[in-house]
Amino acid sequence: MATWIGGFFLLAATLLLMWTSWLQKRNSLVELTRLARSNAAFVENLKFPLSPQLASQLSNILDLRVAFFIDEGPAGNIPSEIIPPIREMAQLDRASSQRFHGIELAVAPLAGGRGSLLMIRQPNNGPSLFEWSFYLPTIGLALGCAALAFGLGRSIVRPLQNLTAWLPVLHSTSKGESDCIPEAISRRPDEIGILASSLSDTRDQLLRERELRARSERLAALGRVATSLAHEVKNPAAAIRMHADLLSGMDLRENAESISLIQEEVDQITNLVNQWLFVAKAEPPKTSPRDLRLILEKIAARMRPSLRHLDVSLITENGGDDPVLIDADSSRMEQVIRNLIQNAAQAMPRGGKIFASVKSVGRFAELRILDEGPGFSTEAFEHFGEPFFSEREGGMGIGLTLAREVVQAHRGTISPERPQSRGAAVSIRIPLSENDRA
Repeated sequence: MATWIGGFFLLAATLLLMWTSWLQKRNSLVELTRLARSNAAFVENLKFPLSPQLASQLSNILDLRVAFFIDEGPAGNIPSEIIPPIREMAQLDRASSQRFHGIELAVAPLAGGRGSLLMIRQPNNGPSLFEWSFYLPTIGLALGCAALAFGLGRSIVRPLQNLTAWLPVLHSTSKGESDCIPEAISRRPDEIGILASSLSDTRDQLLRERELRARSERLAALGRVATSLAHEVKNPAAAIRMHADLLSGMDLRENAESISLIQEEVDQITNLVNQWLFVAKAEPPKTSPRDLRLILEKIAARMRPSLRHLDVSLITENGGDDPVLIDADSSRMEQVIRNLIQNAAQAMPRGGKIFASVKSVGRFAELRILDEGPGFSTEAFEHFGEPFFSEREGGMGIGLTLAREVVQAHRGTISPERPQSRGAAVSIRIPLSENDRA
């Protein structure tokens, strides 16, 4: 680009000088013609004879060579080589001028056919195309324009080239630092910066849409599986539970523990089916004011016996005696809390402690579950709540998805945390019930 712009300005400067030189020569001849015409009128008024002496006096006054041309020939010292063009110009009925052998000639006819007034002078030449006085400023101008073009190229062309090189990344599915537009381009205040920001926003939107589409496809497949699972499992589970309830009314003290185990396992199967159905085909929760502390205590009391077998201690903290009311579907919130506690226990195969707390934070109720496991991996942290993602062997990756769907249906948020100490934490925030705010 610098070469093209420098060459363009060099050619433009040369053409401009040629036009200026031609215009200067033309104006010089026009001026000489006007001068010859006015002096011819002056000589006519004098009525003096056309002698070499009169021509010499006019030459001294005008500071150029003056002569008279009559039929017998020139009256004055005139070079012989310019006499032929002078004869041609003298035959005209008007004043005229021309350049001949590097000098300017002007001929003006005198009245009465007395002859013609002749003027000769050296032209005041403008700059020549073959002089350094022309080339030095012209080359300097061309170099300056090339430097300007180079600067423009660095500030405009190079960013555009970088954007062009980045365009293939627009279709990639990864999202890393190397895939982002350099901040030096995206933060520019001009149109290039606006274009770069628009391209970056477009790519982010495409990635989000791809993620949502993939999630929708997975959920659609999950819906088909859940429908079949519910049909195949729910009816046998209901029959087993009915017979267990009938047996529990009899005097079967020796088998009471087995009957209780059957009931718990059937409840677990039913709960699993309900989880699948809710994620596959979510329905608005049937909410009513519920104390989140009591929900947590209820789940903790039911899960502590099974957690003891895993050498896991569940410690609950309610942060006071005042109820923490939320508008919730208690059965679904129980599913969420149960899944989070199970995940925390599974993260500690050698045992440990789980801390579950409920408290009011401003206009929200906060439920936080903390374990002493190894914590979230980078991939698990990034894919938190994504369907079918699980790093646990045999895990379906549906528990956190259910938790996220239920919490969002309650107008709340769920987020993973990496505590400074060892372990992982999950926090849930749900707006307080209007009754509790009052």
